Amino acid sequence: MYAITFRVGFLTTVLPVVALMPSVHAEQPRIEVEDPLPLDSQWTGKLTQGGRTREGGLSPPVLNATLTITERRGNEFEAELHEDSGTLNITFLVRGRVSRSDDKSLTLDIVSHGVKGAPNVAIYFLNVAYAAKLTADGWRGSWTFEDKENDTSLAGEFHLKRSLE
Repeated sequence: MYAITFRVGFLTTVLPVVALMPSVHAEQPRIEVEDPLPLDSQWTGKLTQGGRTREGGLSPPVLNATLTITERRGNEFEAELHEDSGTLNITFLVRGRVSRSDDKSLTLDIVSHGVKGAPNVAIYFLNVAYAAKLTADGWRGSWTFEDKENDTSLAGEFHLKRSLE
């Protein structure tokens, strides 16, 4: 608190003035967007698959998918991407990054690098690239995989919504 002294003739007046200084306990600015991928969050939905392999096409064309965030380091994360259809059951280990694009929307880039457990599939592929954009109803995106040496070209789309436990 400061005091300002006025002197008019024989009278002296002291007025207290409260300094408008930032308080140590001031409310912090709000984050623009809630964390789009909190640790342990799950995102469920559908994933389509198509394309060609040396062995033929992929089956089934639509899978149930669940992405579970297992580790966070800033914008980087690790997760498990479980895909199943009743007859097919596999969990991929993936690494990814959340970023903000030029239009201010949130984007997700993921690459598979391993599998968890013993998948019950005849063939699977690693180093599959997934890319998505956060929309009002979840992550919408596509994935691609190409191996020219083995005449393999695969692609699909996915839509995952946040599962509330």
